[in-house]
Amino acid sequence: MFQKRLCPAMVALVLMSWAPATLAQNFDVSWYTIDGGGGTSAGSGFAVTGTIGQPDAGVMAGGGFEIKGGFWPGPQFVGPPMPGDLDADGDIDLDDYNAFLAAYGSTVGDPAYNPSADFDGDNFIGMTDFGIWYGHYLAFANS
Repeated sequence: MFQKRLCPAMVALVLMSWAPATLAQNFDVSWYTIDGGGGTSAGSGFAVTGTIGQPDAGVMAGGGFEIKGGFWPGPQFVGPPMPGDLDADGDIDLDDYNAFLAAYGSTVGDPAYNPSADFDGDNFIGMTDFGIWYGHYLAFANS
């Protein structure tokens, strides 16, 4: 009878003595990457950036600059990808028309001024710019 009670108690005591040792283990997650290489080529409003490795995730900042490491977020557009595509979504549609209307009548310095909608470059968004935008719209719609 004493042995039957002692066995479960001994097992419990042994298991409890191993628990603190298990929780106190040191774990190490080492970081290994292949960094460097790559560069940027740009022209005609497009830029292509390449690299040979994935930089470590993290942020470095100083002097008003910031570098973020990690996975690339996807395509990055510099200005509209095509003339007339004011919202840079790859087409010319009602959303671009609304963006043009929001900037219509504005000049440089106005909060509504959108330099992408100033097609004639006169720092004023007016009827001439609308005519140019509409031409881009028609060309896109008929393509």
